[in-house]
Amino acid sequence: MLLFGYSFAFDIAASSAFPPSGVNLVSSTPTPPKISPKSPLTRVKRGGYLPSTSSLILPSCASSCVLKVAFQAGVVCLSSQLVLQSAFKRSKDPLLNTNPGYLAHTCVALPLMAFVSGVGSVGWWLKGRPGTAMGRIMNGSDEARLLGAILCGIMTIWDVPTSFLVPGLRSPDILIHHAILAVVSYIVATTLPSYYCFFYFGVVELISPPLAIYDQLEKTCEIASTKSDPRLPLLRVIRDRFQILSGLIFTITRAYLFTKVTFINFLPDIIAVMRSPNAKSLMFTLRVSAVAAVGFSVLQLVWFEKMIAVVTGRRKDDRVKSK
Repeated sequence: MLLFGYSFAFDIAASSAFPPSGVNLVSSTPTPPKISPKSPLTRVKRGGYLPSTSSLILPSCASSCVLKVAFQAGVVCLSSQLVLQSAFKRSKDPLLNTNPGYLAHTCVALPLMAFVSGVGSVGWWLKGRPGTAMGRIMNGSDEARLLGAILCGIMTIWDVPTSFLVPGLRSPDILIHHAILAVVSYIVATTLPSYYCFFYFGVVELISPPLAIYDQLEKTCEIASTKSDPRLPLLRVIRDRFQILSGLIFTITRAYLFTKVTFINFLPDIIAVMRSPNAKSLMFTLRVSAVAAVGFSVLQLVWFEKMIAVVTGRRKDDRVKSK
């Protein structure tokens, strides 16, 4: 149902793609948005769009459809959450009905994060890297814009509200992180969907599927332990393996790549572009992007330190709690 919902949402937006431009699942070349000469995107438009050195097809979203795609993605996730939560609540299996909202959130997040991380990875590594700082920052991409629109919609309509209501998801740092991400993704998607969106809105989410599975298994093991469920030994074995996998991927994508890309690639490009007269109209977005990147980088390192502390036994894993 969830995958059908994603497809349905994109099909709706695609119906207005040519014309007006919207979500395009056919063309691998981003569709230039319709903007007025006074728009802050004028410089982006004149600068061209990301060169595609690959024939791989990626979905895209025009600037006129950002809110539409964001709304559709959020509604699909929220609807799926409610349907799955209701189904798990009616189940007779205690591993399913004890905390149905938490389990439903995991089930919704898995295919969603697999999708955005897949699109981001293809865009970052396979679609061609612009050769200049101006190209990497100022060249808008409808494919990258799609990731920003989706993240804005799901965080605003589904993830943040659900996290407030579902026991076990009310982590202050996660809630603040996702709320800020919703704002930043909207600003970037509507004004400057650059090449770096593939990384920050896609590649870094490679950790999300295995981490979501580990979180869910940790919660399920807690429930199974209180119920003396015979499946507990097997669940613990699987959980421990996903803990190792999540730790490795987090170290690579969040602790190393996030820090490296931010301080060695993104910030130098941002500073170089800020010195150009062509970037004057986009100065606010550039500053917001730079501050957000640094802030999120620090947060990744804080989480990494917590992960190391849990692995070494210096502290208990408190990310998942029974309530």
